[in-house]
Amino acid sequence: LPARELETILLHELGHLKRGDLWRQAFLQLALAVHWFNPLVWLAVVLARVDRELACDEFVLAHASSEQAANYDRTLLHLVQFSRPG
Repeated sequence: LPARELETILLHELGHLKRGDLWRQAFLQLALAVHWFNPLVWLAVVLARVDRELACDEFVLAHASSEQAANYDRTLLHLVQFSRPG
């Protein structure tokens, strides 16, 4: 990946770190382990993950330079293409 894309990816991951998402995910995994049979807990875990990712995307847009923010959508598309099998 080009350096400018790596910078925005790193900024996204720093957003997770600043927000304390690792601890939140640990708590959700514990809740899921205890309430594995409850579909509402599964739904809550999935929705929390989506919210965390969107919040970190907003973090990138708020803290990136204007050029980085303008290219962030292309970075995400590049990652989707990069992660596809085949």
